[in-house]
Amino acid sequence: MFSKLTSSSLYRTTAFMLLAGMIILLMILGKALLIPLAFAAFLAIILSPLCEWLEKRDIHGSIAAFLCLLVATLVIGGIITFFIMQMSALADNVSTFEENLNQMIRQGAIYLGQQLSDSEISRLSSFKEALGFMFQDAQSVLGTLLVIIASSFVYILFLFTFIVLFLIYRKDFVQFAVYLLGDENHSMQHMLLKIERVVRNYLVGIFQVMLILAICNSIALWLFDVPNALFFGVFAALLNVVPFIGPIVGSIIPALFALVVSGSSTLAVSIIIYFIVIQSLENYLITPNIVGKKVSINPMFTLISIFVGNMIWGISGMILFIPLTAVLKQVLDEINGLQPYAQLLGELDKDYFKIEQESQESADV
Repeated sequence: MFSKLTSSSLYRTTAFMLLAGMIILLMILGKALLIPLAFAAFLAIILSPLCEWLEKRDIHGSIAAFLCLLVATLVIGGIITFFIMQMSALADNVSTFEENLNQMIRQGAIYLGQQLSDSEISRLSSFKEALGFMFQDAQSVLGTLLVIIASSFVYILFLFTFIVLFLIYRKDFVQFAVYLLGDENHSMQHMLLKIERVVRNYLVGIFQVMLILAICNSIALWLFDVPNALFFGVFAALLNVVPFIGPIVGSIIPALFALVVSGSSTLAVSIIIYFIVIQSLENYLITPNIVGKKVSINPMFTLISIFVGNMIWGISGMILFIPLTAVLKQVLDEINGLQPYAQLLGELDKDYFKIEQESQESADV
């Protein structure tokens, strides 16, 4: 049965599996460095056309890179400003929200106290008291929060630094890969261009999906008469970038807010049903037609990449491993003997089959 399995193909398979295992081990051990590097590389790919445009207008590469970072910072700052303005608008509903929330907590505390025979829980009468009961060691919680804020600030600082460095030295990285592998047939340049294109197309497709979801969510929540519908609609769309977890959180928060403000469980259930419907449309219609066509990844391996990414890098891996899988597919597609693995991950380029057919015909002759 295995007579047709040549030693060379068996060797290539074994070598590929060993290399894959070493790469996974390296990703686990070096995730503290590799995660910000991966995010920075993908963001630099998005900003590289703007950087090239500035350099063509006789702007020094370093200055062009910092200008690109400034544009990205302004965009992020605009999003943060939008959320701050929308959150300040929530102040109009704070009194109603707090009053209804405290009433629900009192009722829930009495019920739980009776069920658990705990008089201390039954005496809880406000949201502040409930938080104090759950986090009795306030100093420990505050210290943990300060550590998270400080580490996030340092993480963002390193991320911005890596983005600038990737933009400044992007051509040097390409030349290094070309010289290292002796790229006489320009196959390495071709592969790098394909990787850049597929990553940029994927990220642009994700932004398009988020924009569509933000519009649909905001309109739906406005029709449901949910206060600050635009805020919750955009918030849920942004959370959609985190597979599985993001859509759940993005649907529960506006539903709970509507439940507390209006006191209507029917409205909360209606909002949950809407998000289930829109999420189904996003999974089976919107994303496959916008993002799927740009990366051509098998849906099964898309799910596998999300689970493996979560196992290796946590939430960051769930976000990063889909474009990384698309990059892996392009790499395998360019290496002789490894095209079957690329085919397994997703549809191969039609040019590959044409080249293979021509080479086979010439060999037969």
